[in-house]
Amino acid sequence: MAERVLHIVPILHAEADLGRVARRLRDAVGEDAWRDRQDAIDQAWRAIAAWASELGDRGESLHVFQDGLPVCGSATRIVRDLARKGSINHRILATLVDAGATLVGTEDPALLLEEYERVMAAANPQRASQVSAHKDADGARALLARRDRFIASRIDSQLPASAEGVLFIGMLHDVAPMLPGDIRIEHPFGRPQAPHAQAHGPIHPKEQSDAER
Repeated sequence: MAERVLHIVPILHAEADLGRVARRLRDAVGEDAWRDRQDAIDQAWRAIAAWASELGDRGESLHVFQDGLPVCGSATRIVRDLARKGSINHRILATLVDAGATLVGTEDPALLLEEYERVMAAANPQRASQVSAHKDADGARALLARRDRFIASRIDSQLPASAEGVLFIGMLHDVAPMLPGDIRIEHPFGRPQAPHAQAHGPIHPKEQSDAER
């Protein structure tokens, strides 16, 4: 079987990606820390955008997978809506799509809903004080593993032979070990070291719609 190639790009979600979740997270960490974090994230995204600009000549042979993008009939609309809202992540996706790349819904919507509800609960101080931190951490890791297994299976089924793919994925994820051996993995920005600051996940499609209002 012809070798497939997947570039894994570790990302941190910027404020524009987070909808109403951003307000709770900002309140939880404080305005100064939040702003410093967003400045660092913006700088990282500028480097990713420069790298992604070199992929524009791949056309439809380039398959793009995105953390938090559900398997649904509205993936392109979601990307364009968030790009208009200021998400540099989704502006990069929209630019690749405009150049002919194939955008692929990547995540199980039901698991995204679980993640969204977990994040909202964790960002609520009253709720957080009622839940064992150890139990919550175990649950978060288990959910992340389930999401990673789904993402890996989705890439395997949707990346054709001899094709090239890009996976934009949060730093807490570890999809690579779950991928089949005929996919050659490239790390253009190195293998991520998951930071404790990555305390949030993607936005569920419903929250993306809410963020538009």
